[in-house]
Amino acid sequence: MKCKSVLGALTVALSMTMVTNASAFGLPKIGGSALGLPETGSSDKPAVSGSPETMDSVLTQQDSLVKTYQSSLRDILSSQALLLEAYGMKEEAAKLRSEAEALAKGPLDKEQFSIITRMSERIDRRINALIDKQKALTDEGRKKYLQALLPYATGVAQMAKLAPELKSFLKSASGQLKSASLMEKAKVMEKLDVGMYLAKASPGYLSNVASTTKKVVTYAKKQGVSKKTADDALKMLSRL
Repeated sequence: MKCKSVLGALTVALSMTMVTNASAFGLPKIGGSALGLPETGSSDKPAVSGSPETMDSVLTQQDSLVKTYQSSLRDILSSQALLLEAYGMKEEAAKLRSEAEALAKGPLDKEQFSIITRMSERIDRRINALIDKQKALTDEGRKKYLQALLPYATGVAQMAKLAPELKSFLKSASGQLKSASLMEKAKVMEKLDVGMYLAKASPGYLSNVASTTKKVVTYAKKQGVSKKTADDALKMLSRL
């Protein structure tokens, strides 16, 4: 497949994924605001009629979300590190790669997710600024860009597909908080704070990295980046 058609299809595939999942959150397609808890009067009925959710079932839901979110975030960070290397920023890339590797070692808490998310957002802005300069890539830079396409595409697509699950979790967490006694509320909030943080923070973060994906693909096309990895990225997207 030619570079132009492959990279163009990659852009379209990612855009369609983002539109679909942004709608699932009830957010604008690009730049949606963070999710909050359901408004007063919203339904907290159990997902399965006659089978009220327990705290254990909600915690299990949270564990699954955290695991998948970490996997997608790791892919995005790994890709961002490659893009930094493409511009010769090896020291910053090494720090980012270290954070990406840490994501594979076990579940993170709310504060850890917050720190890594803010770091990734800073790198996202840096990559945007570098692309805007339209500086020609070296042969090594094109190689790094090529390597970045696959983890970036899969990470963004995987995170986007979490939208319905995050919405469901937020509803479940709200139900647990409402049903808890005054003495129990703080304890319930502590147990569910990681999932609730992800539900609130992910729409804005995902909107930013999805927008950057389009710029990365467009810039890669202008720089003559091609070969097999672009096709592999498309195939991975089609399986997600």
